[in-house]
Amino acid sequence: MQRATQLFLNLADFSRTPRGDFTPLTTVTFSSLARQAVMRHLDVKGHWQGGTLFGEVQDGIFAVRQVTPLGPPAWGQQPLVPHLPYLLGWSDTLYALHGEAVDWHGNWIAAPNGHLPDERADLTWLALGAQLGLFDDLHTLVIVGLRDGYLAGRAYSWSDGAPVLMNCSFDPNSFQSDPLF
Repeated sequence: MQRATQLFLNLADFSRTPRGDFTPLTTVTFSSLARQAVMRHLDVKGHWQGGTLFGEVQDGIFAVRQVTPLGPPAWGQQPLVPHLPYLLGWSDTLYALHGEAVDWHGNWIAAPNGHLPDERADLTWLALGAQLGLFDDLHTLVIVGLRDGYLAGRAYSWSDGAPVLMNCSFDPNSFQSDPLF
């Protein structure tokens, strides 16, 4: 909730990643409910779409527990820019349910046809999001889509002005616990 509140109040300086005790993200894994939400979003075709990823970060692993759209159905901005009151509402709700453990740590994007896009598109979105201060060592972009009929994705962080490809898993066996949701 802290990150969304800072963004909402225009207090955030996302251009600097905190350099204290932290482990940069290396892996993104999705809970079964998060995988189901991604699949529902992929059914909407015709334009680039995106949203936010909420979950827990521990030892460089971002465990995604909640996948949301960027805003209410009428929200028509580009797929990285969240509707701030909507984002704050999700953040506040998840904070009330789960405390500080579950927070906004990333964004997702899907191509208009629901298929996993070419990697060159990934890097364009990642660079734009990094300029907006959305991505760094601790906040990721996940490109999602179908490949050969199966859910697939690529995850990136942004470090020292360059993209970092991370592990991305939708495998139900890779997620250690699903009991929160």
